[in-house]
Amino acid sequence: MIRSADGTRLSFDYVGVHGDLLDSVTTDDVIWTSRLLSRLSEDQWEDAFAAAAYEPETAARYVRHIQRKIEEGLALDEGGARP
Repeated sequence: MIRSADGTRLSFDYVGVHGDLLDSVTTDDVIWTSRLLSRLSEDQWEDAFAAAAYEPETAARYVRHIQRKIEEGLALDEGGARP
């Protein structure tokens, strides 16, 4: 989870192995990734989780959670379109 955003730098609410890797993730990285993931259709999400043999109810919960996180990432783009 993103704890805070300060310009191009982000602070994540993550404590664990290799947490220092998150130091290199920028706001633009999250926006770019969120834009790409937001283009996936509901069928594509369902297919991905079905291929991994998730039960439909479990898959639906994961997809809803991922989609909320995508919206959080898109919300970082307060200045309009970025390349």
